[in-house]
Amino acid sequence: MHISILPFVGLRKLVVLGGIGSLFIATTSCMESTAQSRSAEVESVAAVNPIDYLAKSSLNIQAITPTTAATSATISGRVIPAFQAKLASEVQGIVKAGSIAFKAGSKFNAGQVLLQIDQAEFEYQVKARKAAFLNSLTTILSDLKSDYPDSYPAWLDYVKAYDVEQRIDPLPKPQNDQEKFFLATYQINSQYYEIKGLEERLSKYQIVAPYNGQVVEVMTDIGSMINPGQALGTINSISQYEVEAAAGVKVAGKMRVGDRVIFNDARGDREWTAQLVRKGDLIDPNTQNVPLYFSIRGAGVIPGLYLEASVITEALDGVNTIPASALNRDNTVLILLDGAIQSKEVEPVVYQTDSVIVSGLVAGDQVILNDFQTPVIGKIVR
Repeated sequence: MHISILPFVGLRKLVVLGGIGSLFIATTSCMESTAQSRSAEVESVAAVNPIDYLAKSSLNIQAITPTTAATSATISGRVIPAFQAKLASEVQGIVKAGSIAFKAGSKFNAGQVLLQIDQAEFEYQVKARKAAFLNSLTTILSDLKSDYPDSYPAWLDYVKAYDVEQRIDPLPKPQNDQEKFFLATYQINSQYYEIKGLEERLSKYQIVAPYNGQVVEVMTDIGSMINPGQALGTINSISQYEVEAAAGVKVAGKMRVGDRVIFNDARGDREWTAQLVRKGDLIDPNTQNVPLYFSIRGAGVIPGLYLEASVITEALDGVNTIPASALNRDNTVLILLDGAIQSKEVEPVVYQTDSVIVSGLVAGDQVILNDFQTPVIGKIVR
């Protein structure tokens, strides 16, 4: 058996060369792994932080120019008649027809007789009392002629013109105390005022319209027997109306009697000018509102109509109105500054239906109104 023995030196070179080869292979493998790792890291960073920008043309920008804005509040209410009366009888008798049909919905003019109550019996009593008074007057004429000749012609003319069918005229005035005492002796003045009272009561047998209006409710009918105090019905005016509205304490406090506002109906296609005529002094405990009453007139105004008006309450300087969607929850807005999107804090002053009046913006600010789904603060805009 033959065994070849390599020289020691040659064996060492072989070992060294083998080691160098292994190291080269390991080093090469490590470098490839590192390069792949760095490539993956770059790709990962690029995926997390993409280098992109927003086109300025895609942004909805509001250029800011601070102005004076007026704040307003909405008040609402319903139309009511300016006058409404509940009719009641002051006398007793049978109800008779007036100059209109006393039915719900019937219209009338001021001065028309709405209802009348049979007054024949009482009217005769009044005439009888007037006739008795005429007898008293003729009795004193002879004494007046002899004792008060200066006053006699006036009393004579009064008696000649006296008519029991007409309302009694005022008595001639006595010229001195003696004449006054003389008339008192015969109870002339007391009889005169008694007749005046009877005439006044006789007038209550007719229910006369105090204004132009309409019958709203009827509680009696022709031929019915009524007693003093009995309700007859309800009427209201049709030529004069009011809007019974309400407003918060702050808004009501800024309004003055005589102020004018424009009311609109629910559809907004009709409007009327109204004037504040009264303000309530009490606050509704449930709504914390103050009642306001506006005089209103015009075609189409009817009781029960619901109306709204916008009332200017305050003037604000150095503010801007922006869409409500542009204001973030932390009271900031997005602005375009130095080619990038940034956040700026503002102060909301008045919240309106779809907008907000804010302060804190200056001239030249560019508010971005877009609604972004992802964070955009710091993003470049070109």
